Amino acid sequence: LGLAWLGLAWLGLAWLGLAWLGLAWLGLAWLGLAWLGLAWLGLAWLAVMSTAWAATRLLGPATGFAAGAILATSVLVIAEAHLAKADALLLGASAAVMGGLLQAYSTKKMSAAGTIIFWASLGAGVLIKGPILLGVVALAVITLGAADKSLAWLAQLNPKPGVWIALGIVAIWPLTAGLDEVLRYARAAASQDLWPKVINGVESHGAPPGTHLAATVLTLWPWVWALPVSALSAWQKRTDRSVRFCIAWIVPFWLVLELVPTKLPHYVLPLFPAIAVLIAIALTSKRNWQVTRFVGVGIGGLILLSSIMAALTIVLADKLPSWRELNLSKSLAAAIHRHDSDADNVILIGYHEPSAVFLLGTDATLTNPQNAAALMTSSPNAIAAVDRRDVAELEMYLARSGQKIVSLENISGYNYSRGEPLTLVVVKAIPSPDP
Repeated sequence: LGLAWLGLAWLGLAWLGLAWLGLAWLGLAWLGLAWLGLAWLGLAWLAVMSTAWAATRLLGPATGFAAGAILATSVLVIAEAHLAKADALLLGASAAVMGGLLQAYSTKKMSAAGTIIFWASLGAGVLIKGPILLGVVALAVITLGAADKSLAWLAQLNPKPGVWIALGIVAIWPLTAGLDEVLRYARAAASQDLWPKVINGVESHGAPPGTHLAATVLTLWPWVWALPVSALSAWQKRTDRSVRFCIAWIVPFWLVLELVPTKLPHYVLPLFPAIAVLIAIALTSKRNWQVTRFVGVGIGGLILLSSIMAALTIVLADKLPSWRELNLSKSLAAAIHRHDSDADNVILIGYHEPSAVFLLGTDATLTNPQNAAALMTSSPNAIAAVDRRDVAELEMYLARSGQKIVSLENISGYNYSRGEPLTLVVVKAIPSPDP
């Protein structure tokens, strides 16, 4: 019954997303922004409910409630749910997939509903973020196989019909966008995004191993204090199948993320449900005599960390970005409408955040300086927002077509997805005077 309910929740949230697309097609996207936000927030809650359901089913209601509460109140989960990015979708898919996998690993009989949700969620995860969720699943299965010297439990997932369910969901993309477009995008993503992140730090986010662990002081707040007791508890109970599964879920993929040069805080998000379960097991275990001691130390540490963070906030207040600076897309949309609300083509160069597309409309063109120059030349009423670092390149390409830019306004803010300050220049193109 619980898995059937989760399946209906997935379906309902998908319809919320489709409703927004329909409103966008009718030119009423602004009416659907709240709907879309609810869909993303709902998917984060789906991850919470999936985690709580799996933990309750295998470990009891107290542990299940605690696991859901820990996940729901973690800073990273709250932030990603409200940013309405694909990472919240991946979190929901990850919790559903790994919850189903945990059921197959820890019980003797997998329910039909659990099998369907496992494969459907796996297909949705691939559709959302490519191979990321596949990597989490594969590393967990390989680790469990090496530890148990058996993978017989995988047969409970009914892979023959299940694979077709996953493929059917993934096929939505090529069926709607066209196979050629999908292949082109996949090649570009692999060569320009995934591979550069694997071999060296990109987007100013290169960092040494251990960065993700250090970042848990913020990302896992306010439960970071419980990490020591949960790690000790997990090691003591490593023969328990549920605990062993969570360890296999977390450790291998976390090590991969620490070794990959490029690091962003949300990379570890698919592992947070397992971390929440291990913390919940440690804090609700009656046999773990260390809990009382660690809770006391943890609360003291929490107070100390809060004091340090409060002091740092006061000291660095003039250096931290303001709320207005974080709302860069909103400031950009206001500036464009202020200068030309009737622009027939809005072009974004060097700033391709989804929030900007939501506010400016799906007709906004995301491109590079060379293509932008061609668009601005052929569409005299076009208006563009260009990263200040790309202005010179845009001017060069426009000059070849006898055009020059007119700067209308500079907008300074903070691009939180890249973790860097950014200045956008709102420009138009006009013919250059004859020499």
